[in-house]
Amino acid sequence: MTCFRGVVAGVIAVAALTAACGDSKSPVSATPVAASKAVVTMTLSPSPATAIVCSPKCATATGSFDFALAVTAVLRESAGLGANIDGMEWTLSRAGGTSAPLVISPTQIISGAGTNHITASSSLSVPINVVYSTVSGAKDGTVTLVAHLTDDRGNAVTLTGTVNVQ
Repeated sequence: MTCFRGVVAGVIAVAALTAACGDSKSPVSATPVAASKAVVTMTLSPSPATAIVCSPKCATATGSFDFALAVTAVLRESAGLGANIDGMEWTLSRAGGTSAPLVISPTQIISGAGTNHITASSSLSVPINVVYSTVSGAKDGTVTLVAHLTDDRGNAVTLTGTVNVQ
């Protein structure tokens, strides 16, 4: 066993000597450069999403609606700088037009996701549950979700995601 320790010590000494001698092929330690702006992507799932017919109608404080839809927005940061979600807007488009935007506040995001902050090099899943009606009575269309963020350096970031609804 003493022989094995001698070999290991010898290898460590050679590695240290090579690095100390300035071998041009030895790795150089670099100081990490802090990201100047968060890089965030957003995906919506499931895709396509399936709306449920409310029977009886889905009742809320603002009225009764024909359909319910559950979508999860996953926001993923990859540059090493966190960001806060300042709000989102949800719209449904069909051949006949586009709905008025449904504004989702930071408080609502925190209520569903536990936070509105995306940690650096991490992701945050935001569940979005919406009830709606359409003029035509059809549930299908395309949902567009726009997310507004401010990264930890104060930069504004806007993301757009879409998902088809059936």
